[in-house]
Amino acid sequence: MLTCPTSRNPTKNIFSYFERSTRTSGKTSRSIAPPKSYSLDNVPENLQKKVTLLKHFRSYLEEQSKCKRTKHMFPRKSEHGDNLHVKKWIRTRHAIFYRFTDETIQVSFFDKSEIIMNSSKRCFLYTDKRGQRSAMRYDEGRKCAEVLKRMKYARDLLGQILAKV
Repeated sequence: MLTCPTSRNPTKNIFSYFERSTRTSGKTSRSIAPPKSYSLDNVPENLQKKVTLLKHFRSYLEEQSKCKRTKHMFPRKSEHGDNLHVKKWIRTRHAIFYRFTDETIQVSFFDKSEIIMNSSKRCFLYTDKRGQRSAMRYDEGRKCAEVLKRMKYARDLLGQILAKV
């Protein structure tokens, strides 16, 4: 598990890595080791791919934070503090699905469209194949066939992930 540099000190290029370990003594149980901090300038070889993904994701979130309506619907600060991170993710033939610790869902489709859903605010951000971005409430999205199809896909993926827990 990786966490970005905190929003309180965004110039600090330090990230934390929480390594998940498993113990087997009759039953399999999961635990998370204490976090280790690293500089983005000096990344260990075994974390290189994860940090590359983290950098892309961070730049994407910075771009998203420029949209006024998005700021209201998807605030940067989480009730989980500065340690907002990807809780679960899955890659399918059509998309990559992310579920964050604040229950936000992001589905990035390989045709360049995307949907980011915030269930507590009952709204979502939809980006179509051409890159046109729209912030909508769920009832507005159900009126558009393309958006509805992607919302259903995201819901089905969420169901699969929750069934595995």
